[in-house]
Parts: sequence; C-alpha cells; structure tokens
Amino acid sequence: MKKIIIIIFMLGAYFGHAQNTSTISSTGDENLVNTDQTGQNISTFIQSGNKNKGDVDQVGNLNIATAHQLGNKNKATQNQTTSVGGMLNNATVHQDGNKNKSTQNQFGNMNHGDVHQLGNKNKANQDQDGDMNHSDSHQTGNKNKTDQDQAGTMNHADAIQIFDENKATQDQVGNDNHANSNQVGNKNTVTQHQNGLSGGNDNHAVVIQVGDDNTATQDQYGDDNHANSKQMGALNTSMEDQDGMNNRSRVWQEGDMNTANITQNGNNNNSYGGPNHWGG
Repeated sequence: MKKIIIIIFMLGAYFGHAQNTSTISSTGDENLVNTDQTGQNISTFIQSGNKNKGDVDQVGNLNIATAHQLGNKNKATQNQTTSVGGMLNNATVHQDGNKNKSTQNQFGNMNHGDVHQLGNKNKANQDQDGDMNHSDSHQTGNKNKTDQDQAGTMNHADAIQIFDENKATQDQVGNDNHANSNQVGNKNTVTQHQNGLSGGNDNHAVVIQVGDDNTATQDQYGDDNHANSKQMGALNTSMEDQDGMNNRSRVWQEGDMNTANITQNGNNNNSYGGPNHWGG
C-alpha cells in the first residue's frame, strides 16, 4: 500500500531570530530523507517512488537546497557547510528515473549548483569551495557521469550529456574560469583542467562532441587561455595543453578516427587544427 507523508519542520534557535525551514514530501515505500540545519536555511525535498534517499546538511544563513526525485532507488546528497557557515548558496537537484545519484558540496558563499538527470544510473558530483561559483550538469540517458570541482571565485562549469555512458570531468582552480562541455552520443569523454600553481584566471574551454567514443582533453595552466574543440564522428581524439598566458587553440575534426594534439608553452601562441578555423 502506498503511503503519502508530508512533514514541515520549523527549527528555531532564538539566537538572532535564526530559523530553519525544512519541507519534506514523500510518496511511495521505504523512502528516507535526513535533514540537519544550523542557522537560517531553507530545504525542500520531494520524492515519489520507492527506496529513494536524501541527505541535506546546512550550516550558515540563507542557504537553499531543493531536490525532486521521481522513480526508484535514487539518492541525492546536499551539503552546504563551512567551519563558520556559508551564506546564500543554492543547490538544486532533479532526478527522474532509477538508481540515479547526485552529490553537491558547497563550501563558501553565493555558490550555485544545478543537477538535472533523466534516465537510469546517472551520476553527478559537484564540489564548490569558494564564492560565487556556478555549476550545471544536465544528463539525459543512462550511465552518464559528471564530475565538477571548483576552488576559487566566479568559476563557471556547464556539462550537457545526451544518450548513454558519457563522461565529463571539469576541474577549476582560480578565478573567473569558464568550462563548457556538450556531448551527444555514446561513450564520449571530456576532461577539462583549468588551474595553476596558485590558480589560473580567465581561462575558457569549450568542447562539442557528436557521435560515439570520442575523447577530448583540455589542460590550461595560467591566465586568459582559450581552448576550443569540436569533433563530429566516432573514435576521434583531441588534446590541447596550454601553459602560459593569452594562448589560443582550436580543433575541428569531422569523420572517424582522427587525432589532434596541440601543446603550447609560453604566451600569445595560436594554433588551428581542422578544415576551418572554429571557435571564438
């Protein structure tokens, strides 16, 4: 027999009139949500199905965590904590299907994390350490995986994956770095690293892959580097490695089993690969 449970918690710690609000709605069997709040935060967790799980941990003020899960055996974990408490962080999860898993960790202030998963056995991990970082992960299909790790200020990471068994890894250390990954097909892989010894700044990385079994790697160490890769077909490989400042690299490959490697050390270098110049 199906059960409908709606619980609203108002946890008041009268110190400074701080008040937490947790709203939980669960429809189905053997669903579980754990919420732990300290400060003045808001969490909303809605589940429909069976054996879904949720964990929410908030320390600080004006943090918002929202999760919607539809299906069976999905799991969402949302942590918005620091030793002194963070402020104005926002974490959102939407999972529709079975056995999807998402983890969002936000340590700092004004970070934004968004996960959308439609299908089965997809995974998304978002770690944000700093202020005003933004991560988006959208996955449609089965067994896709996204890992987004940000340390610094005002970094942006966006990943879109459609169909099955695609993987995106985005690692940003520094400030105002931008990484975009769009994959349509099966078993494609993107790896984007933007960092340096003391963090990199103002780096831009873009990958578009349409087809199957394509691999793109973009490593940038320094400031104001731009890497662009576009691959259309199957079994293509591209690698862009830039160490320095104000470097530009572009790859465009169409067809199957193409390989492009670009390595640039220093400043103000430019490389182009493929039939046409592509990218900004």
